[in-house]
Amino acid sequence: MSALSPETIRIAIPSYDRRVSPRFDQAREFHIADIDLRHRQCRELSALVCPQPPYTIGDWLSELGTHGVICSGIHQHHQHQLLQLGIWLIWGISGEIDSILDHWLQSDELQSLINELPKEKTLVCQAH
Repeated sequence: MSALSPETIRIAIPSYDRRVSPRFDQAREFHIADIDLRHRQCRELSALVCPQPPYTIGDWLSELGTHGVICSGIHQHHQHQLLQLGIWLIWGISGEIDSILDHWLQSDELQSLINELPKEKTLVCQAH
């Protein structure tokens, strides 16, 4: 996986067969997407196998540098764990990973993240 810039976020989608897994806690594979916020595009998408217990999914996603999770069903316990780790969550989503990402890249949720980006700054030199 590539290094992230300040304008790039990493999202995780629990998956099976290139579809969103119906249960977050039973997923054994996650698609990890590095999203370029300025250009609204997926820079990299890879499938990773989730480690087995005693490792928790939330800790693993946090170590990967995950900013957010898009999933279908998720138990309240996992919702709280992700939020405590600073990982945002969009749940109740189903379908094929590529379609989900395409839809999300045009969504208001993504626009909110873009609005939080620091504005580009221009330096002006002034003579003393």
